[in-house]
Amino acid sequence: MEKVKEFLKNKDIQNEGLIEYVLHVLHELNKISDYKNIIEITNELLGFFPKERVRQYNIILNENEIAKKTIVLKSKPRFLRVMPTSRCDLDCIMCDKNPSSDIPERTKKEVIDLMPYLEKIIWLGGEVFVYKGFEELLDVGHKYNVLQEITTNGQNINEQMAEKLIRYNVNMIVSIDSVDKDIYEKIRRNGKFDKLCTNLSYLKKYRDLYKAKNPMAINSVVMRSSYKGLEQLIDFAYKYGFTEICLIPVSNTGPKEESIFQYVEQNIIEELESIVNRMMKNTKGIFIRNLIPFDMYRTKTEEHNIIKDKKYNESKNNAVDNDNKNFSGKDFFCRIPWKYLCVLSNQDIMPECYCNINKMLGNAKVDSLLDVWNGNIIQEYRQKISNHDNSVCSEQCNSGFLADYKKF
Repeated sequence: MEKVKEFLKNKDIQNEGLIEYVLHVLHELNKISDYKNIIEITNELLGFFPKERVRQYNIILNENEIAKKTIVLKSKPRFLRVMPTSRCDLDCIMCDKNPSSDIPERTKKEVIDLMPYLEKIIWLGGEVFVYKGFEELLDVGHKYNVLQEITTNGQNINEQMAEKLIRYNVNMIVSIDSVDKDIYEKIRRNGKFDKLCTNLSYLKKYRDLYKAKNPMAINSVVMRSSYKGLEQLIDFAYKYGFTEICLIPVSNTGPKEESIFQYVEQNIIEELESIVNRMMKNTKGIFIRNLIPFDMYRTKTEEHNIIKDKKYNESKNNAVDNDNKNFSGKDFFCRIPWKYLCVLSNQDIMPECYCNINKMLGNAKVDSLLDVWNGNIIQEYRQKISNHDNSVCSEQCNSGFLADYKKF
């Protein structure tokens, strides 16, 4: 705190290193919910910090408003998750087939206008590289030094685009379920495994050239067709310079013949767990993020499968589960409605946490992002969370591992 006091005393706004340190301290105080100190520091900062430093000023203002539990914000969103299109050039066997749509041109312009305020933007699809205006969005994000993350099937990255992505320090997540050519092309229909490898070689070339240190991950959907070959992902990831492999269980909406989780087959689960354990012991320096809840499946019975299936069908009809004991009581305070927005490919706008998916904040066809940012629905989110009311929260909430569930 001594450096913070020094900065507040001297108001040395030319010292970028010290400014970043002060913002880091605010982040750490946020993590331990020390709102008294946050309010004291940010009140002083707002008295002299230049508004022309748009992103830094917005962070200070936003931290001040969170600490004060302000409901109508002057600060802008700090993080966006945007699905610019639902279109995709592949026809993956486990994906829902959504109607083809792009975000409106007006929404694209609004995203561009928010870039100076943003710390991070996550691009998802569909497939982002089939969206006609995506390279422009990528360029603007780089111009304003926004941390960008892309999830892609990797089929549309030519050498020129690969060089740009690495030079821009974009965090890349590539969807690869198998490194067996036949299995890959069976799952990622219309995808070409050889083309994927060529494109990954471009990314590797420029990661080496620019000595890139930012993350590059494989997302692997684990299903009946792919699980036996998961260990081969490690050598593949090492070859192409990936830093992480994320194992994701196939969803219950995928093809029934690929599901090994909805109707638990104990012998497959045990075999899969052995495979994942071996991967954990032979990582070659690659981080293995396992999202398969083996504890849930380890002792399941046929009777449980019937109950589980019934609960799953009920949850589809009522997506909001207000009996979520993980998010309850006086210690609950989720900051997501103060910091994040998500624009889906169907143009719905929602909190980034995906909570209360039956009650969207708005729709980009008719609503502007900034109107939604302080609209009646998100005000209700903020008010209820400020009052330790978790009735807007659900088990779909990503915040448990992704972002902003903290004590208040």
